[in-house]
Amino acid sequence: DLSRLADALSVVDFGKGDVVAKKGDPAETLYVVKSGAVSLADASLKKSPNPLARAKTRRLERGRACGDAALVGGAVVDATATAAEVCSCYALSSDVLADPAYLKIHDDSDAEDAAAVVDTIPGE
Repeated sequence: DLSRLADALSVVDFGKGDVVAKKGDPAETLYVVKSGAVSLADASLKKSPNPLARAKTRRLERGRACGDAALVGGAVVDATATAAEVCSCYALSSDVLADPAYLKIHDDSDAEDAAAVVDTIPGE
């Protein structure tokens, strides 16, 4: 039942520049941006002497996710995510994600139901 999934979500607040997830760390949490924005970049690119490589970051805003490696047990974060501005993210633990009872989304109508559940979370 998708309401159980919504109950498992927590909200985490980040200040501008805070690291949301660091490349190479265990992927333990899936984050979905609730408000504000997160920048996603490979840390090695930021050190590149090539200015075009340093500019290769992606901005994630409301509804976009990072830490999706948490969907795969034993995975590591593949790119550093940093708060581009003050932001709040929904957080879902990989422990919850590993429980098949939470992930019974079988078709598009279930996915639409999941979106509706997220819209009912307090603070929206």
